[in-house]
Amino acid sequence: MMAVVVDKQIPRIPDSVPAHIKAAIESCFAFKPEDRPTARELLAKLGMSSSPSKEPVLVHPAPVSPAVVSPTGHSSGVHVSMASTATGPPSAVSPTQIKLLVPQEQTAFPTQQPSAKTPPNVPQPQIKHTDIFKAVEENDVQSVRWLIERDGKDILDKRGHFENTPFLLAAKKGHVGVMSVMHESKPDVLKQTDQNGFTALYLAAWFDQIEAMKFLYEMDGSILQQTGPDGWNAIHLAAEKGRVAAVNKLLEWDPKLIDARTNFGFTSFMRAANNGHVDVMKALYAKRKDLLT
Repeated sequence: MMAVVVDKQIPRIPDSVPAHIKAAIESCFAFKPEDRPTARELLAKLGMSSSPSKEPVLVHPAPVSPAVVSPTGHSSGVHVSMASTATGPPSAVSPTQIKLLVPQEQTAFPTQQPSAKTPPNVPQPQIKHTDIFKAVEENDVQSVRWLIERDGKDILDKRGHFENTPFLLAAKKGHVGVMSVMHESKPDVLKQTDQNGFTALYLAAWFDQIEAMKFLYEMDGSILQQTGPDGWNAIHLAAEKGRVAAVNKLLEWDPKLIDARTNFGFTSFMRAANNGHVDVMKALYAKRKDLLT
């Protein structure tokens, strides 16, 4: 160090260092500050780009024969240290093995901005069915709710087989949870009918879906008075199909339905007798003994 500062001697540079790199290093030890190259000039000597968009390559191996100069007073000098990442005798030194420490006031490389934290992904609902009828068929409440949110309540007016709507299909299957979601979005689904003019209550009674019937009755008690083609009531259809539980439930809610007649004058007892459903006939007869007269 004394030899560099006082005697103005340049430290020995290994012969294996390329000539242009050796010259660049020697220029950094010029005694007069004005004779020393600037950072940009030094980079040019080393054949490296001085564009601020590219940061110099820094290496972090253990130093070998460092030479650091700290001249007094203001200086535009560049501190240079050489390091080899290979063990054993030094070989040719490449520019990537030169560690440049450039004063900030001479070469202002853009500082790296901290990356913004990416918010954690919000869990998305697992949608199994993207077809409303398939979702209803499988009693997939989550998919039905998601489809309504995505496509709007008018999706409940879509028509499938036999002109069934999603709500009519749910009533037929007895899927009360799905029915509840659809009724919440579109209350007038209670008035929907299929190609035969059958309402949700008709279809629930036809297939003996008692829980679905209960839901419909709780949503609107007047639904019991709905009549379809030829003046049929839900009890006529339930009796014709032999649905004892549905017949009993309808009479529990409104005993007067036992006297309800179609446009052709048929009662539920007559419809059961016409189709040979003795169990339904017995259930009706237990309610009214005068049905045979």
